[in-house]
Amino acid sequence: MTFQDHFALIHTDLMATLHDFSWGTRQTRQALKTASACVMSVMLVYFLDLKEAYWGGITTMVMMQPNVAASIRKGWMRAGGACCGCFLAVVVAGIFLQQHFQYTLFLFSLSVLGLYLGTTSANGYFWSYFMMNGALMSMVAMTQPDITVYITVHRGAAITIGVLVSLVVNVVLFPDYAHEILKHDFERHRMETFAWIREII
Repeated sequence: MTFQDHFALIHTDLMATLHDFSWGTRQTRQALKTASACVMSVMLVYFLDLKEAYWGGITTMVMMQPNVAASIRKGWMRAGGACCGCFLAVVVAGIFLQQHFQYTLFLFSLSVLGLYLGTTSANGYFWSYFMMNGALMSMVAMTQPDITVYITVHRGAAITIGVLVSLVVNVVLFPDYAHEILKHDFERHRMETFAWIREII
C-alpha cells in the first residue's frame, strides 16, 4: 500500500470517529476516567517523592475497569501480588544472595509456582503478579543488592497508589458499581475464609 492509501484509511477512520463522537457514550466516559486517573496517579507519586512514577501510571491504566466491582476484584490482586512478591524477594535475597544454588532454586520454584497457580487458581492474577514481581526484584537484588530495598519500596508504593487512585476515580467519576458482582465475590471469599478456619480448628 502506498502512503496515500494509508492516509486515506486514517482519514476515513478519524472522520467516522468524530462523526459518531458523543460526550455521553460509555467509551468517552471511560477514556476521561482513565486519563484523569493516570494524571492524578503520576502527580501523587511525584508529590510523595517516589521514583519511577510510570509504575503508578501504568497500574492506573490497567486497573481502570468498566465498573467498580471489576476494579476492586483486580486491584487487590495487583497491589497485593506486587507487595507480597517484592517483600518475599527482599527476604530471600537477604538470606540466600551469597548462596548461588539456593538462590537459583528459589527463582525456579517461584516461577513454577507462580505460573501454575496463575493458570489454575481462581485468584490467578494475584499469583501471576506475585511471581513476576518476586522474580523481578530478585534479579535486581543480584545486580544491585545495595538498592534492592529502596527499589522494592518505591515499586510497591507506586503500584498501590495506582490501584487506589483508579478505584477512587472509578467510584467518584461516572460510577458503575455492579453490586451483583461485588456481592457474589464477597460471599465466595467469606465462605472460603470460614472453610479455611474450620480446617485449621
